[in-house]
Amino acid sequence: MYICICKGITDKTIRQAVADGKTFKMLKRELGLATQCGTCIEAAVTEYQQALLAEQVAASVRPHEVIAVQQVA
Repeated sequence: MYICICKGITDKTIRQAVADGKTFKMLKRELGLATQCGTCIEAAVTEYQQALLAEQVAASVRPHEVIAVQQVA
């Protein structure tokens, strides 16, 4: 889904940037996110925060917990 129409930035682009360790400030500087008309700022911040939270949750799961869940399913 497009988050920033002016710059053609999608939710996938934001999620990948978070996975690569980019800050929101870096996204603005490198991609131009929310720098033209500004309409996307709320959606961009929300998407960034959700992606950041997902990365933190994924990093907190230990491998043996994943294996245990797979064996139960």
